[in-house]
Amino acid sequence: MTIRDRGTMKWTAIMLPEHVAMLREYYADQKKKEKPELDEQEIEEIERMIFDGMEGDLKLVLIYWSDGNFKTLIGKVDCIDQISKKIKVVDEFNDKFYLDVENVVSVQIG
Repeated sequence: MTIRDRGTMKWTAIMLPEHVAMLREYYADQKKKEKPELDEQEIEEIERMIFDGMEGDLKLVLIYWSDGNFKTLIGKVDCIDQISKKIKVVDEFNDKFYLDVENVVSVQIG
């Protein structure tokens, strides 16, 4: 005789939808990463690379922090807004992205 246990499935029927939603949110929050603190020299290096990439019309690999995760964007810097501290990046499909310079954690020439 084999016992056929449904594992955690049997308990989800007892749980309220609000509890299931809270558990999913809790597990999603556990996967989030903290934004790294960059020192002044690293910030200057990132800003210099962005400016050089725009001046030389170079393709850059930008790694930025967004909502607890690190994301990568590959493209050319179209313009830099000094007032709002945002950069406009155009990727190879001509899609435009606006990034906060403060959220960029790494820049490489790609």
